Amino acid sequence: MGYPIYDARKALREKRERELTSEELSDEEIFKRVGRNIRLLRRFRRLTCKQTALLAGIDRSTLYKIERGHPRVSMGSYYDVLKVLGKEYDFLKLAEDMNGLYKMMDEMGYLRKT
Repeated sequence: MGYPIYDARKALREKRERELTSEELSDEEIFKRVGRNIRLLRRFRRLTCKQTALLAGIDRSTLYKIERGHPRVSMGSYYDVLKVLGKEYDFLKLAEDMNGLYKMMDEMGYLRKT
């Protein structure tokens, strides 16, 4: 008797359908989800923790914290890992969103003029 075929895409799709939207998640759950996605991507790219940490220029313990959603890891470390995984442009999307936020804050008078 053979092993059942595991369809990873189908399993992920079903899991996403069951998960809450980001508006319903706590900060802790969001960090855990980001970390889990980074870990899945690393495994998909067939990189070990040691290889990924070395390429990103971070310690393995930092990568461990990132993959477990530890909120005290620096944004630079997240960027370094995403760059190794070929997802640095996803990080850039965050910067683009921040530009819109700064523009809105400026229009509302929250930013000081220097």
